[in-house]
Amino acid sequence: MCLAMEKRQQRDEINGVIMGMRMMGASDNDIIAKIVENFNVTKDYVLALLATQKA
Repeated sequence: MCLAMEKRQQRDEINGVIMGMRMMGASDNDIIAKIVENFNVTKDYVLALLATQKA
């Protein structure tokens, strides 16, 4: 159960970073690159999070 909670916390943190970077005017490509680099997640994972925020 701890792993699931850690993954949820990381997802929530990444969503916060996405929102913050969008507020600063960053492009989706910049957001993807920064998150992949800093959170050690895949590009596809970030794209899925971006898609859910746009919906």
